[in-house]
Amino acid sequence: SDADGSFALTARDTRTGSVVWRQPLDAPPFGRPLVVGGRAYQPLRDDAGTVAEVDVGTGRRTGTLAVRQRIGGGLAVGPGTKPGEHELFVPADVGRVFAFLIGPDDAPRPSRVLVTDHPRDTLRADPAVVAGGPATLILAHADGPSASRVRAFALTPPTASAGPPVDERPPSADATVPG
Repeated sequence: SDADGSFALTARDTRTGSVVWRQPLDAPPFGRPLVVGGRAYQPLRDDAGTVAEVDVGTGRRTGTLAVRQRIGGGLAVGPGTKPGEHELFVPADVGRVFAFLIGPDDAPRPSRVLVTDHPRDTLRADPAVVAGGPATLILAHADGPSASRVRAFALTPPTASAGPPVDERPPSADATVPG
């Protein structure tokens, strides 16, 4: 945030440190932005579950995604269904991970909702997508005061449908780790 209490996403010149552009944000950022292609996706700490989409070349805000519940952690990206397309994963604060297909020229569109059943305020790391075979979403969260739980969710290719399908399949792997 700035000294006046406002929030912004800022690009800086790597040689000089001078500001290249500054994009005001409506709420505090939640973690780091994730850059996919020529766009940065910045999750915000608000009740609407907002992710700001910003063109990295110009700093212009090009869109907004909202999952309609608080975001619980950082973002992850995996492969999409066609060349140049990606799937952006946005973990909610509790129980779900929302996914959006993003292409080089298209507005992001909802692709699926994964039911993960993670408890409120327990995510401990950004989710990760492992690709190179069947894609898998890795989600880590606290499991009580003295353990962590690491769970893997198999990702079938997203389908084009009227609305995002809800995937309630159990995790393909689930491990509790002490500490």
